Amino acid sequence: MDSMYVALAVMGGIFFGLELFAALIRWGRAVRAQARGSKPGVPPSPSDRVALCVAAIVSPAPWLLCALGVFAYNMLTRPHDLAWDFFFGTLVASQLIVVLFSLVGLRRAKKRSAALTANAANAPQDAETPQPPLKASTPTSPPTA
Repeated sequence: MDSMYVALAVMGGIFFGLELFAALIRWGRAVRAQARGSKPGVPPSPSDRVALCVAAIVSPAPWLLCALGVFAYNMLTRPHDLAWDFFFGTLVASQLIVVLFSLVGLRRAKKRSAALTANAANAPQDAETPQPPLKASTPTSPPTA
């Protein structure tokens, strides 16, 4: 097996995995925005339900996921080249790495937010903080020639 094909399969799997993850996130945000579109406490109207169904079904992300599943099943259940194993392996690994990085970023953001909140609680409550006194200025005479 040529190592160039394996390297291209690995790069293609990483790239396609990141693109797939971005498409799924966009799809999730669109569905969430449609679900939260109505006013709080008010039941959704029939047109809101139709818009939610359209956002959930017409978006290309679920269709891309279905097509990828069918393609992967057809490709991996038959005799295939080793490069396809690397492609689908790195596709799944890139998804897991993005989720891991996202969790680490969220954890750091929570720690930073907690530290800022603790610092704000310890700060003086006065709107004015005492300023050091200004030095008295002495009038200067114009330079003499």
